[in-house]
Amino acid sequence: MNIKIHAVNVGSTDDLEPRVRDDIKHALRGFDERVTNVTVHLRDQNGGKGGVDKHVTIEAHIAGLPAIAVNSEDADMSKALTMAMDKLTHAAQHKAGKQAR
Repeated sequence: MNIKIHAVNVGSTDDLEPRVRDDIKHALRGFDERVTNVTVHLRDQNGGKGGVDKHVTIEAHIAGLPAIAVNSEDADMSKALTMAMDKLTHAAQHKAGKQAR
């Protein structure tokens, strides 16, 4: 599984990268062998000014399924990541279920 993480205005990603990688693997458990690429974009729109400005976008490519893209935003990057991972899990299961029909 190839995971690329792009961060804009979020400071050091040293703490975030391992968490993001672990969360992606957990969110896509059951699809491990079929996941080819995952791209994660982390962005703090307003820098240190605050507000609901932490954006997370995840695009996942799973063999045999259409590409999956999810977005989330929150005032807290950790919460935005959690919401995006939940959406990713749901979207992957939904697309796999539709394909099985």
